[in-house]
Amino acid sequence: MDNATLQVLERTEKPQKVRKDGFTPGVIYGEGIEKGISIKFEMTKLKQLLTTNIKNAKLYVQVGKDSKYCIIKEYQRRPITGEIIHMDFQSVLANEIVKLKVPVMYTGTATLEFKNLVLQINISELELEGRVNLLPETIEIDISEKNVGDKIVLKDLELASNIKIHADENEILAVIVAPKVYAEEETTETTETPEIPATTEAK
Repeated sequence: MDNATLQVLERTEKPQKVRKDGFTPGVIYGEGIEKGISIKFEMTKLKQLLTTNIKNAKLYVQVGKDSKYCIIKEYQRRPITGEIIHMDFQSVLANEIVKLKVPVMYTGTATLEFKNLVLQINISELELEGRVNLLPETIEIDISEKNVGDKIVLKDLELASNIKIHADENEILAVIVAPKVYAEEETTETTETPEIPATTEAK
């Protein structure tokens, strides 16, 4: 997706007006962009370009005749609908060294469920450092061949040698476990009737 280009327009309207007109507001910032560039774009076109997650996706953003290589850094959603209502793009150089928090995606979960096993996730994202054009947008780990008790450890990941991971190599990302079955114990409550002392009737 590094060569994908999103056509955007500069905007002067307030975000509310932009959304009313059917666009999504955003801003481009980065080195050399003093105050940021306010933009608007069609979210449907951006979704057509994206093949994986939105955050950390890399693409060219075309503003008029100017094209900027960007990372999608942040976005805001509506709490109920999940609709994206604002997006921040960071302009970077393709060979610039950056740090990014990259999500860890586990594939093969359906096979795991067929085995009646459960993936217990300890870490869902990792901070990577390297040239922006070499950093992956996601880290995919296949767990389809895993069995109960198997651990996914950070040092087992296969990443390019020029990419640094800011975490302990012995960090456990996830563990394959058996589902916990709680047996319900039948308890029989017995209520003892207290003995009533005999009363002596006075004669």
